[in-house]
Amino acid sequence: MAAVKANFFCDINKHMWMYMRIFTPESVISPRNVLDRILFDKKGGALFVFDVDDTILNTSAKIIIKKVTGQTNALTSAEYGKYTIEEGDQIDLSQFSDSYKFVKESKPISKMLSLLKSVQRKVQDKMFEDGSRLILLTARNDFDSKHMVLEFVHSLGIDIDLVHIERAGRRGVGSTGKNKHQVLSEYLERNNFASVVAFDDSVSNLEAIASLSASPKEPYVQTFHVDEGGYLTLHREEGRRERSCTWATQFCSEIQGDTIKPRLNQLGSSMRL
Repeated sequence: MAAVKANFFCDINKHMWMYMRIFTPESVISPRNVLDRILFDKKGGALFVFDVDDTILNTSAKIIIKKVTGQTNALTSAEYGKYTIEEGDQIDLSQFSDSYKFVKESKPISKMLSLLKSVQRKVQDKMFEDGSRLILLTARNDFDSKHMVLEFVHSLGIDIDLVHIERAGRRGVGSTGKNKHQVLSEYLERNNFASVVAFDDSVSNLEAIASLSASPKEPYVQTFHVDEGGYLTLHREEGRRERSCTWATQFCSEIQGDTIKPRLNQLGSSMRL
């Protein structure tokens, strides 16, 4: 009986130790500390990229899908990314061009907005030295009132003379990830960026951005996944030797709790330290 108890507590201690490792700052990163993980001294400067919806702002716009049966579904951008379009579906994206709705209903994600402002200050100091830039890269197409949106963005403390808002939806080359990849490819062609640092709530978008490391200029790419509440995980580092985070997947295979597994599987499959 004593041996059974000893083994039980040994297993508990092992699992708790591994659990603590997963949720140390190496995996879940406070936006306050994320600048420590970013390299600012790369020759050629850095391109910093922030998504908008559910990354720096909680927004309310929905995609409306009208089905042939007459049923109507309202999906968030994240839900729409997983939706399979069926024959006869009518897709209404009008809420995403509604400037009034964007301005009146968007709520800042304080942690990420604070991080963006910190990056903004860094870029202001370095842009004339090494060409570093900061952009907002939204999946949206054009708004119906550019002036209203710019005033709102400026009211958040974002320097609209320094920070350009790129609308990936204007590219129309495919998925949101492909559109964002296209926008950033154009930036890399026109500028001598040595690195790209991107923040997005969509893993598929981050995967597309991470693939920029294989582009002709071979930039060093860091991608950060933004979770609910503005917490970050380091999603990928490309362009230099990586250390895969294998202990998270090992932990997943040992823990039986279904409510824990999805989160840990996400960390184990996508995170690079």
